[in-house]
Amino acid sequence: MLFLCSIMNNLSYAEKLKSPKWQKKRLEILKRDKFACRLCGDTKTQLHIHHIEYDNSCEPWECKNDILVTLCEDCHSEIESMKIWAKGTEFKDIRIAKIAGDGVGYAMFIQAKEIKLLNVYDNNKTRFCFQAISDEGIKGLQKFLKFEYRG
Repeated sequence: MLFLCSIMNNLSYAEKLKSPKWQKKRLEILKRDKFACRLCGDTKTQLHIHHIEYDNSCEPWECKNDILVTLCEDCHSEIESMKIWAKGTEFKDIRIAKIAGDGVGYAMFIQAKEIKLLNVYDNNKTRFCFQAISDEGIKGLQKFLKFEYRG
């Protein structure tokens, strides 16, 4: 058993995520979250398991379920970028709405405390970022860009 622990400790984080133990934990979280992104509700985009916080004292599959959450690939990417521009924002304070376009990509409305952004993506995932000052500004951009809410 000591030999197995030594092997697991030498694996990279990416290699640990290939472990059957992580895959079992991942499936448990996906089932709990009904195979939907907990932020935008998306069920069609690839789903990831996000660590709200990291516990370096244990293996990924040993983490408590309450610090793991299902996110779609798009929301996960936004959350990771928020580590830079919204540092210190708690997960519970984040709101994301994914907005489908008329075949031209999608947009994501992101609110983290007082910061409001509308990120618009074309079909190549090129991002155009608008910082919105007010809710009216967000609604105006949505109307101008002909985007509708997709929950």
